[in-house]
Amino acid sequence: MDFIAQLRKTPCFMDLDASRLQEIAKFAHRVERPAGAVIFATGDTHRLLYLVIEGRVAIQSEGSTGAPVTLLTAGPGEMFGWSAFVPPHSKTAAAVAMEPVELLALEAEKLRELCNRDPSVGYRVCDWLNHTIAERLYAAQLAAAEMRENDRASWVLAFP
Repeated sequence: MDFIAQLRKTPCFMDLDASRLQEIAKFAHRVERPAGAVIFATGDTHRLLYLVIEGRVAIQSEGSTGAPVTLLTAGPGEMFGWSAFVPPHSKTAAAVAMEPVELLALEAEKLRELCNRDPSVGYRVCDWLNHTIAERLYAAQLAAAEMRENDRASWVLAFP
């Protein structure tokens, strides 16, 4: 797999020059998971960020009934696992392969070190991180509103 070509496909890294991409590729490795595989669970202290090469990954949280609720999905060219980059490095949701997936895993600590040494990389990563956190917050708000509506509907049905 050409890691540099894969990194160029994601908005986080697409505008970086070849030397910076080569440095990032040094702390990346390929990961494959079958459909249904848990890539990480809520609360895990995983130290990897993931870039989807092929397949789709569901980002899930536990719903009010205890069943998983898909907040959003990540597909080719998209990254997930941002909690690995931000202390305390505890995953705030689970990631489950919706189909067989091929991923590029990046060591978050080494990416943080690169961001500290190179402000242009730091800016790109922080910009991606801000966008991703805002997107996840919006998805969580929509899921919470849907759960409240479902709870309200079941309450009305239970007490006619």
